[in-house]
Amino acid sequence: IAGPISTVFGKYLSYGFIGMLQAVLVSVVVLALGLKPQNLPLYFLFNILMSLAFIAIIQCLIFVLGDAGRLLAIVLLILQLTSCAGTFPLELVPDLFKFLNPFMPFTYCVSALREIISGTNLALIGHDMFVLTVILFVFLAISMILKERGDLLQARMEEKKEITA
Repeated sequence: IAGPISTVFGKYLSYGFIGMLQAVLVSVVVLALGLKPQNLPLYFLFNILMSLAFIAIIQCLIFVLGDAGRLLAIVLLILQLTSCAGTFPLELVPDLFKFLNPFMPFTYCVSALREIISGTNLALIGHDMFVLTVILFVFLAISMILKERGDLLQARMEEKKEITA
């Protein structure tokens, strides 16, 4: 039986490959709709990085928490959409979302995409790419460390379901 590191990494490679294909496909579609980014290679690279980072987050939540992780991933998505300042300026959102803003990965995605599409601040893009890369590796590490505990937790929950059923 494969250990937690090889299980996490193996699944991440397959999910990551699909995520990269999706990122490239969506990037091409958005370009076909008329977007003209200032830096085309960086646009594709960043979209792939974004995809890989969010796959790592979702995989971690599911490995550790099972179906509850899927629910938490949706809640995280909703929180990010409201706190990343991508839809509304940060000054217009409630204080909770202002507080959450620097802790949400999508904040850095919106910031970098704004610069890649219409700006030239490579230092800001580099910072945002660094933050997303750190998030990617942190969540992969958490997945590897907690994979076995997550499996035990899910097995116990299944036992309780069978007992109450």
